[in-house]
Amino acid sequence: MIMVPVRFGSGTKIKVLESLANGRPVIAAKHAVRGTDLVSGVHYVEADSVQEFVEAACEMSEDHERAKGIARQGWEWARVFPAV
Repeated sequence: MIMVPVRFGSGTKIKVLESLANGRPVIAAKHAVRGTDLVSGVHYVEADSVQEFVEAACEMSEDHERAKGIARQGWEWARVFPAV
């Protein structure tokens, strides 16, 4: 599981793209996926506060099937993303 709490800056966040391309479930701030068409709950899990990151990490750690599904959908998305 990869956590990307980026809340400012510009451009596509390479850490997110690399993580998806490597089949890792991603928990990311909304800003970290800006400029993509990633969908929270499908390709990654959105978290914008410390509490949301903690809750998402606990949920992903406990629900392995959901984590695998998020990782798989993220990987499928990354396969067709032009920059990866």
